[in-house]
Amino acid sequence: MEQVGKFVGIKKSSYASYESRHRQPPIEKLKSFANLYGVSVDYILGLTDTPTSEKCLNLKFREVCLKRGFHWDGMDIPEDVIFLVEKVLDEAADRCFSDVRRIEG
Repeated sequence: MEQVGKFVGIKKSSYASYESRHRQPPIEKLKSFANLYGVSVDYILGLTDTPTSEKCLNLKFREVCLKRGFHWDGMDIPEDVIFLVEKVLDEAADRCFSDVRRIEG
């Protein structure tokens, strides 16, 4: 609890009151919680059952690859290739979501 408070920039007692639902965190803190836990603010607020948005997933992929490095068979993958992989994933997601939209529609 103390580490979460430090990351979000709140006291341990504030975190405890948010967790016990005695107080509601301000939007800035909700964003920090979402970032910490890797979920969307909508998910924290109970507005969706999907923990992360597509945009959030893309940012996480890029962030992880650039911060920690992207490797294949022990070799570093350059940044330009990371962006190509991201484009391929975006196109695959678009196709997947368009199929879902067509079924739901």
